[in-house]
Amino acid sequence: MCYRRLLLGLLLCAMLAGGLAACKAADETPPPESTRAPVTFTPMITPSAPGELAAKVNGQGILRSTYEEQVAQFQSAMVAQGVSFSGDEGKPLAMEVRRQVLESMIEEALIAQVAATRGITVTEQVLQQRVQDDITAGGGAEKFAQWLGRNSLTQEQYATLLRNQILTDELVRQLGTKIPDKVKQVHLRQILVDDEAKAKDLRKRLDSGTNFADLAKKSSMDEESRAEGGDRGFLPMGMGVIDPDIEKALAGAVPGQILGPIPSPFGFYLVQVMAIEDQRPLTAEMRQGLLHDNFIAWLEEEKAKATIERFVSFQ
Repeated sequence: MCYRRLLLGLLLCAMLAGGLAACKAADETPPPESTRAPVTFTPMITPSAPGELAAKVNGQGILRSTYEEQVAQFQSAMVAQGVSFSGDEGKPLAMEVRRQVLESMIEEALIAQVAATRGITVTEQVLQQRVQDDITAGGGAEKFAQWLGRNSLTQEQYATLLRNQILTDELVRQLGTKIPDKVKQVHLRQILVDDEAKAKDLRKRLDSGTNFADLAKKSSMDEESRAEGGDRGFLPMGMGVIDPDIEKALAGAVPGQILGPIPSPFGFYLVQVMAIEDQRPLTAEMRQGLLHDNFIAWLEEEKAKATIERFVSFQ
């Protein structure tokens, strides 16, 4: 699903673009914020003979015909975006699309099952209103019909996709109710290098008075923070946002302290603690990220507990 996989995420954003706002792509007008969430596919879940199935999730089958239909839809949308499935490079990509689509459908099956046990439903009135909202956001019924045609979708299929997205959004919300509004946060600067000897040399320079931000701009491998002098801003602690190795090293740290070199799978970090606040409000972006991470962790746990049988080969 689009929450988790870059390939499907990029494709869904191109193909479904958070609703019919994609119809306005011709003038490159960004879709309204309320319609940017990606729409995900709902698998057909019905008992069937094994030969007719692509997979089984807790005893419920995902039809092979539905799976092949969705693979074709994804590939068609990717071709429309200029992606080629021909030649030596195209075949592995085609196999990856097939694998990702199946995993997405398995996850959607799990989500549908859990939503049912939690009593999460979508009324026809709510669904039709959301469809109409998307049609309006996309520029009207004519553009909606054109968009459906470009993506090999019927209006009924689109409504099914949207129904599933509404269920998923509500499940994400319910699972995230325990995320607090305020948490302990630390304001960091960091330098990342790939060699321990270099990290130790940089630490000596910092201890001798070299400005941390200037050194980060010149030496850090982290492209995201390098231009800002290694500044990561405030980050919530204890919530999986900070690299675990850095967070461990932060235990007992005080503002102004420089830590490191800190070994990690990405290289060696030097960290400057700028400030620590015990109860700092989460920004909307932080909260959304934590909701996402919380949901993904939950989904992985559900997959680990589930009985999943796959009947499709990707060789």
